[in-house]
Amino acid sequence: MRRGFAGGRRQLIAGILSLAGALAGCKPEGGADGKKTEGDTIKNPAICHWDEDCIKPGTICQDGRCDVGTRTPEQKAAIQALRDKQKAKAEAEAEKNRPPGPNEGRLWFRVCPFYKKTPFAVAEITATNKASGQQFKMRLEEVLRMDELRSEFAFPKVPIGDYEVVADYGIRDGAGDKAGAQMVRLKCDKKAKPCRDGLIREVTVVPVDQEPPEKKDAKGATIKRPCDWIAE
Repeated sequence: MRRGFAGGRRQLIAGILSLAGALAGCKPEGGADGKKTEGDTIKNPAICHWDEDCIKPGTICQDGRCDVGTRTPEQKAAIQALRDKQKAKAEAEAEKNRPPGPNEGRLWFRVCPFYKKTPFAVAEITATNKASGQQFKMRLEEVLRMDELRSEFAFPKVPIGDYEVVADYGIRDGAGDKAGAQMVRLKCDKKAKPCRDGLIREVTVVPVDQEPPEKKDAKGATIKRPCDWIAE
């Protein structure tokens, strides 16, 4: 009994000494002083989008994670150019989706019987402000989904004032998104007034709160606006 206890005690002491030796032989991660060096990786790295999201000195954002590293001046310039491009795109999208302001309104128009988006059909509406000469363009194929058709459209916001508006229809000629020389100018609907030279609709844009209300039929359905141009 005593002999068994002594043997167990020797095994326990041997185990403790073995563990102590293993701990003494462990080296800190990284260099001799335990600090990270370039090329090392960080365990459980923080999620990031840009380098400044990585708060630990000497780390940069790589593949969405903070890791040890540095940037060359060329890399910094390329990243800044990308950020500037993304910012400009976001600002343009915000401006596009912004509702009309105090001195802006919507320019409505209708192409009859309708415009249908197909792989080949293209249409461009151009509105020119008479006072400033500023032009606004809308490509109808960029507004609709494939095979969708519609007759009524609107420039979502333009400065209030008088405009000259024309509509060009055509067939894509195979040169990318450009319709080339296949475009023709649509004629105004006979009832569309005023219309200069049979092609140019003269339209006045007013603030949104001054737009006339939609007209309803006897069943309460919205009556479409009069036609501006006829697509024959």
